[in-house]
Amino acid sequence: MSPVVIITAAETIIRINIDAIHHNEEYWEEPDKFNPDRWMVEEFEPKKNSFIMFGGGLRVCPGRKLAMIKLVGLMALLFRKYEIDLVDKEAPLKTESGILTACTELLVEIKLRN
Repeated sequence: MSPVVIITAAETIIRINIDAIHHNEEYWEEPDKFNPDRWMVEEFEPKKNSFIMFGGGLRVCPGRKLAMIKLVGLMALLFRKYEIDLVDKEAPLKTESGILTACTELLVEIKLRN
């Protein structure tokens, strides 16, 4: 599947196939596996334009910077107040893939910090 579909005709929509980019073996090791730990590897740097989280070009999400700031703030508040651990660190992640890959079940134990 080609990452970019370009057809030159009047009234044609041009679409970047983000799904093909995010599942491309040239960019990712085991691209079809949901593996958030790949981002935690020291010195990891994804190839340029291999991950398109908020779109791109003229139609890039205008709230992307605010969304990232809010996400970091939320995570800091949660982890400051609660201890959050996986129930079973060896269990495989249960995911569903479509336009997005989503974790369908993630069992965690949440304890209030002292």
